[in-house]
Amino acid sequence: MDKYLFKDHFVHKHSADIFESSDIDVNKLYEQGFISNKVIPSLNKKLLKLFKKLSFDEYHMDSITLGKGTEYSFNKNGLPPMVSMLVDKIYSEFGCVLSMFDIEECPLGIKVAVCKLSEGYYVDWHQDCTNQAVISFCMVINEEDFEEGEGGVLQFSKVKYDSRGSIIDREVIGSFPTNNSGQIVFFNPSDLNYQHRCTEIKTTKTRYLVCGIIGEID
Repeated sequence: MDKYLFKDHFVHKHSADIFESSDIDVNKLYEQGFISNKVIPSLNKKLLKLFKKLSFDEYHMDSITLGKGTEYSFNKNGLPPMVSMLVDKIYSEFGCVLSMFDIEECPLGIKVAVCKLSEGYYVDWHQDCTNQAVISFCMVINEEDFEEGEGGVLQFSKVKYDSRGSIIDREVIGSFPTNNSGQIVFFNPSDLNYQHRCTEIKTTKTRYLVCGIIGEID
């Protein structure tokens, strides 16, 4: 499996302007748990065209995931130019954080895959917490806009715990609309105070979800 290491991909040069907003506040990511942006429309269209040609594998279901979904791993199958451009841009934008690690002693890499989600797919509130992870991201690519009530909304919440570690309060702090094709959300996977979920998809419209995590990849 190719890990697409930070030290190999990241070079100190101007990366392609693929985000609609150039204002990515890394400090805000760690203050509020997540930040968001959108990829430019031309890249959104190219990614959609690419995803429609892929052969997806059966998705592994777990205790927080219900419904139908299939997955395509870029680490296993290779990184196409458009996805490589996305990885390079993310490495560039978060280079100030990633460069703080001893990348020779503990090489940082990225795991990235795209999931094709079907009607009935749902992910409950959860955390992607691991000591090895530094940054996670999700990006939505839709073939058709989802209408209100058709689900597939990515939500973020801040939680409070009691002395036994049980959640006693939850506040939804971010909700990304159903017609948000090209929306990319970065979040801190090591902070237990934040959780996220995907509401149930209630339409036969296709929805692609690109998921990635940067850290010490096994």
